Amino acid sequence: MLNENQRHLLTNLLSQYFDNIQLTPFQMIDAQANVRESNMQFYVVYQSSRPTEDNVKNIYKQIGALPNASSILQTPIIIIAAKAHDYEFAVMAFNDYGSSRLNKNIKWRNFSDADGIEWLIQQLRIRRNHIELLPEKMWLIKKTIFLNSDLINDGEVIYFRKLSEDYKMNSPQNLTEKDRFDRVLNGTPEEEYPKDKLDEIIYQRFIDVYPNAKVKSETFLFSTDLANIRMKKEKLISSFKLYFVAISYDALGQPRANQVNQIDIDIELLYYPNIFGKNNILSINQVVLTDDNVISVINRQRNTYQTLSSINI
Repeated sequence: MLNENQRHLLTNLLSQYFDNIQLTPFQMIDAQANVRESNMQFYVVYQSSRPTEDNVKNIYKQIGALPNASSILQTPIIIIAAKAHDYEFAVMAFNDYGSSRLNKNIKWRNFSDADGIEWLIQQLRIRRNHIELLPEKMWLIKKTIFLNSDLINDGEVIYFRKLSEDYKMNSPQNLTEKDRFDRVLNGTPEEEYPKDKLDEIIYQRFIDVYPNAKVKSETFLFSTDLANIRMKKEKLISSFKLYFVAISYDALGQPRANQVNQIDIDIELLYYPNIFGKNNILSINQVVLTDDNVISVINRQRNTYQTLSSINI
């Protein structure tokens, strides 16, 4: 159990990242952390130094032997370990898909690591029992291209676009009652989501190989969207670069190599167990021949482009 000095120290440490946090003793677990404003809860196990993998397993087993373990293990358990001039943390256990599991791939992060703290907050956010609106800086448009060959879903291409003044929803001004009812049943029509030259080129690359491919746009605004993405990232992901090459031609129609202008973006594919179309996917033309004007447009638009793996979760 934590002594008063340790509890005060950890409270000060966690208060830098969680507003209105309160640590209270809880059975053999060092503390229960409650963040009042955001209704976030987790347990804290404090160690004077980084524990070994076997030690982590033993702690988890001891918690699992408690009389109310089933209730405790519905909440994330964080290990905080002291180190020279800093503290580090790791997530020991998660409640995933309704059951607790020991985190077998523990990754230690420093509290001084801003990305690590953001990752922890995301993990805690998606495991709460209520839906929360994400911070505005995280609002995105999610694009999914379903790669269908006949009746088989070979996989998906997923990427995200940041909302901006040039990339925003095309909402109609006057909606009838029927329009509103249709939206309740079927969601926002695809044509109302933003689409630009970059979206069109990416989609066309896959349409050339998968004529039945379909694109679906969705808003990415809530904690449930993070949870869905986390499940997607557990799929088998393969990636390749899509190259945009601007070439000018001479009077004989031959490319002038000294005037080549090239940029690229990463494309990520999610495969499924029935990978009948894998060879087709890998045969997609990865080079887009175009001109300097299009390259200039794509170069601006790719600033709002994000891959699935870039989402910090």
